[in-house]
Amino acid sequence: QRTILIVVLAMLAFIVKGLYILEPSTMHVETNNFLGDLFIRGLPNISLKGQYILATLIILAQATFINWMVRKFELLERYSWLPAFCFVLLTSALPQTNQLSPQLIANFLVLAAIWKLFVLYKSETSNKHLFELGAICSFAFLIRFELIYMLPVMLYMMGILRVPNFREMLLIL
Repeated sequence: QRTILIVVLAMLAFIVKGLYILEPSTMHVETNNFLGDLFIRGLPNISLKGQYILATLIILAQATFINWMVRKFELLERYSWLPAFCFVLLTSALPQTNQLSPQLIANFLVLAAIWKLFVLYKSETSNKHLFELGAICSFAFLIRFELIYMLPVMLYMMGILRVPNFREMLLIL
């Protein structure tokens, strides 16, 4: 049953993104970071249709990762693929996710940071996870500087998920 749902999810993604794949148009991707610029300079080797197909596959991977997190941390009462389907539909509305871009790659890091926060909530010892969370956020800043908003959000989520501790808050920085 899980395999059938993954196939349905892939079909939904390719149907939603089908127009972009069939008639690709060039989109100007802005970067303001060293790693983002490096990523954009490496893209001319990939055809435009290839970029759209690869972006759709990345979105599918992110959707299954979200679904895995929801299942592992028991965020919903019953096992459901609804979060993955919603993610695919919501990302189809964003033009940055239709083509390979630093935003699409940085989205993996945002999802990894959320995963680390949930792991942090379940664990007894936190120093290792806090250092990893800080490293993930820092690398996300290097790819896409606008993700600096992650820092106050992560500190706020830490205050909600755990008893606020000044030393732990400093470890994220």
